[in-house]
Amino acid sequence: MDQTAPLKLDKGKLRLRVLTDRQSVEIYANDGRIYMPMNGRLDLAKRDFALAATGDGATLLSATAFELNSIWK
Repeated sequence: MDQTAPLKLDKGKLRLRVLTDRQSVEIYANDGRIYMPMNGRLDLAKRDFALAATGDGATLLSATAFELNSIWK
């Protein structure tokens, strides 16, 4: 799932929203200026998630994760 997209920072910041389920990962950057859907079966045994700010002066200001319950019984 290695994909890239060019995006300029908005007032020096990058906002990401990442949605995942069993079949896909969807990335929204800076309120939808970039939308990047990626298909591929995720390994449900690996429930790790990592987020990092890299580069000169990059700082991770905040992160929030939510796990939703399945609608399937």
